[in-house]
Amino acid sequence: MVPPTSRIGQEKMLVRQRWMALPWGVILLAIALFLAAAGIYGNTYYPDEKPSVRVILPMYCLFLYVILALLFNWRTLVVTPKGLSVTVWPFLVRLPRRLKRDKIRHCYIRNVSTYDDGILLESYYATGVESFRGEQIDISYPYNTAEEATQFANQIAGELNRSPGESPIEVREVKQLPEVVEVVLILVLMGFWLALFIAAVFAGFEWEERINGVTRGSIGVVRSRSFR
Repeated sequence: MVPPTSRIGQEKMLVRQRWMALPWGVILLAIALFLAAAGIYGNTYYPDEKPSVRVILPMYCLFLYVILALLFNWRTLVVTPKGLSVTVWPFLVRLPRRLKRDKIRHCYIRNVSTYDDGILLESYYATGVESFRGEQIDISYPYNTAEEATQFANQIAGELNRSPGESPIEVREVKQLPEVVEVVLILVLMGFWLALFIAAVFAGFEWEERINGVTRGSIGVVRSRSFR
């Protein structure tokens, strides 16, 4: 289904879609609630168990942030004859992506298919724009057919082609695997989030160690006083 578009004045086309399909956020929210219930149970009935829930609390908070992003984030596309921008908000998961019109090689559609042991699990079409240096920005998905994706991509190209005196931007079909430049950008983003989760794990253990150190110090003071 082609997403509805709106205009801001005469120069801007606005497209707003969910960032991710709602079931992903719902499934992870159910897992988060189960983990919270398990943590409360363990802390209530086994308060002296080591390590305590403090170890995973920073990582759990980061996990909740990701869930909120999956549930409530929207992808907003703004297209003008001078270029376009794609923003995911309100929970920041990556920086906004922008391309000026003279940096865009073409608009594209691509088929995205997922297989498991030769069985097709998922297949849909995505639309986007590609820069001359190989950046590929997916701007809208999923579409059930190539015709729907092409229709939307033509709308984007038409808006960009309103700029007078510029060579026309075409719509092409590209392969599923992104270009090398885009792969590098994806790996950098994944590495950033992986580093955040690793830092959260270390923060949890550091917090646990500080609390245990204070507790051991307090016990030592009490014992030394009892021997006097």
